Amino acid sequence: MKNNKLQKFQSLNNLLVIFLFCNSMNLFSQSFSELFKLGLEKGDKGDFYGSIADFTKAIEIDNKNPFSYYNRGNMKYSLKDYKGSVLDYTKAIEIDNSKSYFFYSRGIAKKARNDFYEAIADFSKAIFLNPSDAESYLYRGASKAALNIDYYGIIEDCSKAIELNSKLSIAYSIRGLAKGNLGDKSGQCSDLKIAYELGDQNAFELIPLFCK
Repeated sequence: MKNNKLQKFQSLNNLLVIFLFCNSMNLFSQSFSELFKLGLEKGDKGDFYGSIADFTKAIEIDNKNPFSYYNRGNMKYSLKDYKGSVLDYTKAIEIDNSKSYFFYSRGIAKKARNDFYEAIADFSKAIFLNPSDAESYLYRGASKAALNIDYYGIIEDCSKAIELNSKLSIAYSIRGLAKGNLGDKSGQCSDLKIAYELGDQNAFELIPLFCK
């Protein structure tokens, strides 16, 4: 009788061990591509913490894939972890320095941290790799404007951004203010009015101040 009970207990115990083993194997059997896909899907749904966890697991499987670091950096940026996002973008760049959007994204994160000089350097690199990216010119100009330097450079950057995308309302605002700092009051007022027409609400508040 005792042997029957013991055999039943051992059988149940063996089943439990097999069950736990199979579950653990399922955990470890998640492939890089599955984790990467899950990370993207969770990010799209706004589950940034979950996305970060999945990309971290993907990195543990393959730490040489730059897109895992890049996408994890995007999730950290969404959580306003700008320092963490810069570190991930930097790792992506160390693996592959040919992608303009790696430098652009790091520039945006550095700009968010008020590291404007470093942001300018990243936007410049992004422009070198992709001269047709309007927003790299725009945010390089915006970073210069934040430092209150190089007004001619600001105008040049914003003009190029507008040339590539004439709907970038903020480019007109930034260019207009730079023109004003160089004494071109008429050009300043004209750009601010265009910015407002394109939807820049900040320009609406500036027009009464600079268009007299």
